Amino acid sequence: MKNKVPNQECIQNIKATEKVLDDLHKQEEVCWAQRAKVHWLKHGDLNSKFFHNKANQKQRKNKIYSIHDPMGNTWKDSNHINSIF
Repeated sequence: MKNKVPNQECIQNIKATEKVLDDLHKQEEVCWAQRAKVHWLKHGDLNSKFFHNKANQKQRKNKIYSIHDPMGNTWKDSNHINSIF
């Protein structure tokens, strides 16, 4: 039976079955995409608090709070810091 050459009817059945499987696969992908969208809309981006904290942490780290002028004085207000630069 293994060496038997498939006839035209058998080939058409295989192609029809493959088409059904492809259609089902596409429907499954759409279903998962819709489910993911519903999940995101329902729960939102759960990492937003984490990323917001990281961004604020980086901003605090990069901020200049005080500076020494050439005379050795320490300045903390933004006007003096800008003028020294």
